[in-house]
Amino acid sequence: MQRRVAERLDSVLTVSQSSSREITEHLGVRPERVHVVPIGADVRLWSPDPSVAEVPGRIVTTSSADVPLKGLVHLIEALAKVRTERDAHLVVVGRRRDDGPVAETIRRLGLESAIEFRGGIDDADFVDLVRSAQVACVPSLYEGFSLPAAEAMATGTPLVATTGGAIPEVSGPDGETCLAVPRPTRARWPPPWAGCWTTRSCGCASAPPGASGSSPASPGNAPPS
Repeated sequence: MQRRVAERLDSVLTVSQSSSREITEHLGVRPERVHVVPIGADVRLWSPDPSVAEVPGRIVTTSSADVPLKGLVHLIEALAKVRTERDAHLVVVGRRRDDGPVAETIRRLGLESAIEFRGGIDDADFVDLVRSAQVACVPSLYEGFSLPAAEAMATGTPLVATTGGAIPEVSGPDGETCLAVPRPTRARWPPPWAGCWTTRSCGCASAPPGASGSSPASPGNAPPS
């Protein structure tokens, strides 16, 4: 159905070059009919605030669904490795399920006391939570964009993100604006925190060009089928 509809449209708008390529490849839309219109974080809300204290060892991520595509299991496994070397805990913005792969991984690794889920928080609390983190993380295996990445960078919080889908379009170059981790395939995702864990010396707290509003970012979806 998507392909039949897309082929009839005069033009298609999307939010990333990655999505544009996939629309062309999977839906058969000619490249000249696909137009990319980036979006970005609202910096009236998402901005640095030195008055918010950094919480040592805090990692923050968001999870809209307990599905493998979001990569939360990989992040939890990385947290277990990090905790063998230093104190760390994870705050997940989203609702926790009592079953499923995430709950199973938490139990298997004995991390019940090291992971907190916060659902239903308001915007102001969400922003302050990200500001308080030592590291914000986007572990997704694929995103059509990643608004959480843009929002975290707008607060000045160091970002660790995968290279899934269009995330690099938002997060910028590895080692300059973020710590980029190759999208995991069969291997487990390695914990790459050391470069920015305490010193923020790697430069990943710097927002990419256009983060004031023109930086492309959007909640991601799976590739078109």
